[in-house]
Amino acid sequence: KFKFAGRNMQLFRKIMGTMETIPYPGDLKNLIKTSLAFSNSNDEYDYLTRLYKTITGQSGEIDLLTLQKSSFTVREIEILTGISKSQVARGLKEKSNYE
Repeated sequence: KFKFAGRNMQLFRKIMGTMETIPYPGDLKNLIKTSLAFSNSNDEYDYLTRLYKTITGQSGEIDLLTLQKSSFTVREIEILTGISKSQVARGLKEKSNYE
C-alpha cells in the first residue's frame, strides 16, 4: 500500500517495547495507520518518527539522551531524529561529558 515506507522491524519492535501497556489491536492499528498516512513521502522512515512521538507523547524534537537511555542504537537514533550518525555520536558524547 505505502511504497515509500521503509521497513525496519527491529526499530518498530523497540518503539513498541517503549510502551508501558500495549493498546488494543484496533487502537494499535489506528496508531500505525495515522503515522503512515500523515508521514512525509520523501522520508521513508518518517512514519517511525511519528509513531514514536505519538507513543511517547512528545512534541517537537526528540532528545538524544532519552533515546540512548531507552537502548536505541546510534543508527536507530539517526532514523528517528533525522540527524546524521556522526552528529548523533558527537552530540551524545558532549552531553555525557556534561553529566
